Amino acid sequence: MKKELIDKEYDAFKRFVSWACENGARPIDALPESHPIRILEQAEGIAPHSALKKGLREAINDIIEKFSAWPEERVKAADEDLKQLGGPTLTEMRMLFALDLKRIENRGKIETEEECFLVRNALEMPMIQASHKRVEKFREMLYEYEFG
Repeated sequence: MKKELIDKEYDAFKRFVSWACENGARPIDALPESHPIRILEQAEGIAPHSALKKGLREAINDIIEKFSAWPEERVKAADEDLKQLGGPTLTEMRMLFALDLKRIENRGKIETEEECFLVRNALEMPMIQASHKRVEKFREMLYEYEFG
């Protein structure tokens, strides 16, 4: 049962990343062989599932940061598109991102490379930059993780 849930989440994350790549997350002139889903699928069956999922999460974090300034109307349209595809919506992925970030913030410490990327991306988002205290706290955690 647990493996089935993990596979469903993995597939849903792939659908989200694929949609995002086709809707502004990749440069228009990017080479087809550099498409994140193509790279991921080439690694499937070779790399451990945990590494594949980690790569997806990092891509999702980048996407959330890239789409962070989208107006509400565009987010709603994206959510509708993603619902049609049977994947998680942009709003749901933003909430997941925010929950992961809050978990790190409450703990007061970055524990993994994935969390390090998450915090770096968050520091570039307007919603985080608006809070000087949060920016300082996250910068301190990054410094401790990288040099501590």
